[in-house]
Amino acid sequence: MSLARISSRRTAAIQLLLAAVCAASLPQLGMGAAADYPYASWQDEFDGTSVEPARWTYDIGTGSQHGLTGWGNNELQYYTNRTQNASVSGGMLTITALKETYGGQSYTSARLKTHGLFSQAGGRFEIRAALPTGQGLWPAIWMLPADEAYGGWAASGEIDIMEARGQQPDRVHGTIHYGGSWPNNTWSESTRILPTGQTIASFHTYALEWDTAGTPAIRWYVDDVLFATKTSWWSSGGAYPAPFDKPFSMLLNLAVGGNYVGSPNGTTPFPATMKVDYVRVSSAAPPAITLAAPSGTLTQAAVGNPMIAAASSVTKTGGGTMRLTAANTHTGPTRVQAGRVELANASAAARSQVQVSGSGVLAVAGGLDATIGGLTIDSGSRVDLGSGRLTVASGWSAATAYASVAAARGDGSWTRSAGIGSSTVAAAVATGAPRAVGWADNGNGSISFAPTVPGDATLDGFVDILDAAAVTSSAAFDRPVFASWQQGDFNYDRIVDILDIADFVSTGLFDAGALSAMSVAAVPEPAGWMTLPLAAAVACVSLRRRRAGNAGRTTDRSPESQTPSAACS
Repeated sequence: MSLARISSRRTAAIQLLLAAVCAASLPQLGMGAAADYPYASWQDEFDGTSVEPARWTYDIGTGSQHGLTGWGNNELQYYTNRTQNASVSGGMLTITALKETYGGQSYTSARLKTHGLFSQAGGRFEIRAALPTGQGLWPAIWMLPADEAYGGWAASGEIDIMEARGQQPDRVHGTIHYGGSWPNNTWSESTRILPTGQTIASFHTYALEWDTAGTPAIRWYVDDVLFATKTSWWSSGGAYPAPFDKPFSMLLNLAVGGNYVGSPNGTTPFPATMKVDYVRVSSAAPPAITLAAPSGTLTQAAVGNPMIAAASSVTKTGGGTMRLTAANTHTGPTRVQAGRVELANASAAARSQVQVSGSGVLAVAGGLDATIGGLTIDSGSRVDLGSGRLTVASGWSAATAYASVAAARGDGSWTRSAGIGSSTVAAAVATGAPRAVGWADNGNGSISFAPTVPGDATLDGFVDILDAAAVTSSAAFDRPVFASWQQGDFNYDRIVDILDIADFVSTGLFDAGALSAMSVAAVPEPAGWMTLPLAAAVACVSLRRRRAGNAGRTTDRSPESQTPSAACS
């Protein structure tokens, strides 16, 4: 064998060995990592004009109120909720540290948190941010447990997605804190040194992936480069994988001074700013989303869910109103446990089974024609249609609809109730309810509800020939079977026959145009019925069926005569 060939083989072997060493020691690209967490559960794009109080709250002061002067780290700042220290503009959150005397401290800054508003166990947490540099500056993106289930810090854990020392602008750190309660705590930290020429002052994407299913693991990324994986930890308060098996909330802050970074000096620039482009949280499986509205009215976007694509459940809590403004596509149940959920988009819960319980109210925005996947209503809960319309896509029979709508009130709402007969419904309508809730079986497994009056069998806001056709062609017409007023029993004698058609045609609402809430309220329910000869009534129905195809709906009426055709005008 020639020396040249031996040298060549040695060179190749050395190259393979070096490649193996590099592969084992260098950070790895997180190829497809984000794709493993496809379900958005919370986000803030900071596209408003101020910090959104439904997403973030603040820690205030020096920590002394918690027995942690200097927040337990000898930090030098006083945290505030002033716009001088935390502001939103241009699609960016800016946290600003100022050198000023305030609250007995020489510096001010801000510390934002989602505690009490959002928390999650496991998933992907991704933040794009640019950080300040300079001696004594300590920016951090981190997480604390939603509650201390395993004991005081750090028995219940802490996860630092990213923290940096301003005097070391070429690196960031990822850390977990665990073990026993202080001072019996411990930690594990890893460092990512940025590529040559890069610093934390530029925008980078910091991400943490936290697996709670299967083999527990926590992974850290910078710009999709994996630089640390941790699987070993413990808690004095519970068995592994405690403490990292409970929901954690997020924090964003910029500290000044402290044990981790030391004090600022004459070279430290002030104001110092930490800019955050977005915070996005996702999960490996459809998340259980909580929409909290303690009071007032909030939108789903305001609480971090501008669009719910998938969720194992969506639960409304709090006594306020939550407006669902997006065409959400989740198929998990939507639970209204308290306060109001208002459907402000026709498809806000189109694929979801809506469950209304306790003191909850499901409402439909004014004039909206909304669809929901299904509906259950507990005793004491309500559905309020206002002037809108609601179609339940499945799971409701005509009998269930009748039992639920029979207790309709004049405000366009209904409560679920059983055992209500037609005489009760007749009494409710006759005693002044200007409008009630009607329903129509659409013949395809769905049932629609809308505010209506006797006569609007099609729930389209008109009383006209189409309603007459619907009534006369129904299975209840001229049959000795029980029927409701919505099915055409306008004289409340429990059957639908020609007497009801006569009553229907004689009402002042017939062919009067679109029914607005005002016009319906202004026209009383008919107290009796007009008797027409049988032949004349049949002629009316026949003539109007022919006209419907030509003239459509009409809002004006010609002077009536006593001829059959004129009486039908």
